[in-house]
Amino acid sequence: MNPPKRNAPAAGASGGRAPLPATLFVPRFAHYSAEVLHVLLHVLRDSHALHLYTLIHAHCCFETGEFYGSYARLMELMTPPQPERGKRRSGPSYWTLRRCIDDMEREGLMRRSTSNEAQGQLRLWLTPPKTMHTPKQKNSFA
Repeated sequence: MNPPKRNAPAAGASGGRAPLPATLFVPRFAHYSAEVLHVLLHVLRDSHALHLYTLIHAHCCFETGEFYGSYARLMELMTPPQPERGKRRSGPSYWTLRRCIDDMEREGLMRRSTSNEAQGQLRLWLTPPKTMHTPKQKNSFA
C-alpha cells in the first residue's frame, strides 16, 4: 500500500510551484475615499500596500467587497511584466504580502478569513469607510 501523500505547499509559497501568469481586469472607474487614501499614503506609507489595495479593490465583488483568490495570484499580478530585453524585475514575496495584509487589517481597511488559509486560499473583505454613504436605489414597478 502506498503511503499517503502530504499536501504540497501553496503556489508562490516557499517550496511550492511558481505562480501562473494572471490577468488584470481594470475597472472603468474606481473611487477611493479620503479616509482610505489617508491610511494608505500617510499612515502605512508602503507602495506595496497601495498596489495591493488597488488590486484587491479592482478584483473584489462590487456589492459585497469580497475578494477570493490566492497569494500566488496577487504575487503574479504585482510582478512587472517581462521586458523586451533584460531580466524581469521581481515582485513581492509571500511574506511581504502577508505583512501588507496584516497592516491593512490592523488599520481597518480590510478583514481576512482564516479558514482554508493552509490550502493557499485567500478570502478578504474590504471594509467600507465610516463616512461612506450608499446611494438610494430606484425601485421599478414594471
